[in-house]
Amino acid sequence: MNIDQFWSLIASARAEAGDRVHPQFPSRFLAALGARLDELTLQEVIDFDARRHELYQRANRPGLRAVNRMVDTEVGQLSQPSDAFLSGLVSLGRESFERALVDADSLYWEPILRAVAEDQLPANRLLLGDIAALAAEVYASRSDANGVFYRLVSARLYPEESTDEAYDDDEGGAEEGPWDDDSAQVQNRLPKLSAMFAARTAEAEQVMARTQRLGAVGWTVLFAVILLAAAVIALIGRALENRH
Repeated sequence: MNIDQFWSLIASARAEAGDRVHPQFPSRFLAALGARLDELTLQEVIDFDARRHELYQRANRPGLRAVNRMVDTEVGQLSQPSDAFLSGLVSLGRESFERALVDADSLYWEPILRAVAEDQLPANRLLLGDIAALAAEVYASRSDANGVFYRLVSARLYPEESTDEAYDDDEGGAEEGPWDDDSAQVQNRLPKLSAMFAARTAEAEQVMARTQRLGAVGWTVLFAVILLAAAVIALIGRALENRH
């Protein structure tokens, strides 16, 4: 299976699933894609996931890591975008995915991103279940060989390397320095998305700050309680000594 055939399957599943902003799109898309994978040969299922893996490697770029954090404010620092986020990008179709690789800020024009930014839809409407897991499930349902799917995918990706070490999502793809952890650079390089997600990002930062403050207060209170308990125990000890 080549990359054109991969995207053809995605386009067909997208067409059946309907409007990307519809609340039922994630489940419809994954069901439609699963049905199409089930029509493939086992080797084609392996090839499908190999193409998916190659796309995800290409997508390990600071711009997309930054967008991933805007969408999912709980993920923190990322060495690579999450599979759920990248599966969501794949569900936007080939044109949108390829455009985002070149300019992550182009995702500003995607209605699903705007709906999430404006809290019209929860982030999990964009963050799809891992397509890799879907391919593995289809393979397992039709094969007696257990636990070998990812080894077979690795063999397709890295035929001359050891499959024990080859399947590593951390390698490849990043073509720029890691500017995604610098908020000033993120705003400069992704101005449209930064503005659109500003309220959501600010709210997440406020929640984190409150959590940190509460944590600091909690430790202070705990320390005070420990000191008080120690003082009470000391007083009781002295009182018992005086009685004797």
